[in-house]
Amino acid sequence: MTTTTEIKARNGVWTPWAEVLCVECDYAALKNSPRAQHYAKRLAAVAAMARTEEVARPEGDLMGVCNDCRCKCWVRKDVALLQQVGYKASELDWEGPFGWSLEQTGGMCAALVFATEGREIVVTAMDGEFFVGEYENTDDEDERWSTHIRTWTSASLYEGDELKDASALAVLVDACARQVIAFVRSRADGGPPVTEKEWQDRYEITSTKGRIWKRSELRKRASEMLKLLRSDMTPTARRAAVQSVLDDASFIRPRKGEVPARVIEAVAIEAMLRVARKDPALAEQLAIVDKVLAEIKKEES
Repeated sequence: MTTTTEIKARNGVWTPWAEVLCVECDYAALKNSPRAQHYAKRLAAVAAMARTEEVARPEGDLMGVCNDCRCKCWVRKDVALLQQVGYKASELDWEGPFGWSLEQTGGMCAALVFATEGREIVVTAMDGEFFVGEYENTDDEDERWSTHIRTWTSASLYEGDELKDASALAVLVDACARQVIAFVRSRADGGPPVTEKEWQDRYEITSTKGRIWKRSELRKRASEMLKLLRSDMTPTARRAAVQSVLDDASFIRPRKGEVPARVIEAVAIEAMLRVARKDPALAEQLAIVDKVLAEIKKEES
């Protein structure tokens, strides 16, 4: 007869300041914090708990690790899975050119963020699957994670309405971690990653006052102009359309050294045309325009 040992661990929490803590460490951190007065009810509830007691898995939780004391603790399942992906990635590629951290994304939601030069690889697990997105670094918080370079989605974390068992989840965690490493190690087109600084140095889009503009600045302004040209597009679609033009070396290279205003205008118009060419209602009209322009160029050559 086979007996199964019930796994036990401390209760844990996902804090508003983006930490996984066992309740003992949560209590210790909170009671000595300036925030204590704002969390009086929470502090009183935790003080009354048997904080070091190990318990069976609460519904909705999975095994995590306390950031402070490193003990095992139960924490919300999506947070636990993201933490497991981070640890697995470090295990698979411990010399990798990245660091990772869990971040609070509003409403107590969680994201796992891998920082590498010029880019962020972001993992979420809120919608029943792992979603990995690659994004350029930007100093503009409104633009952060607004336009992905590429994405990957795992198989479902669920079997019907039930979360998959531990062994099946471990396979998905491993697959997700390997995908993150693949994104870190390569660029979407197979070449080395083009960082914000490299793009700046390569194209030198320079104002009349001598300031070289960042790609993220041009993207923001061109997206605003595209909004005037195509108000029917969503903000995400506009940014994606502009991003594809800015990353098209054959389009940007001839504009090296131009002033930002001319580049912004050219990028916005080009993005509008590329979107329109995918619209069957406009494609025929644009084909006629392209034909006329080709004939004019031929006459001038």
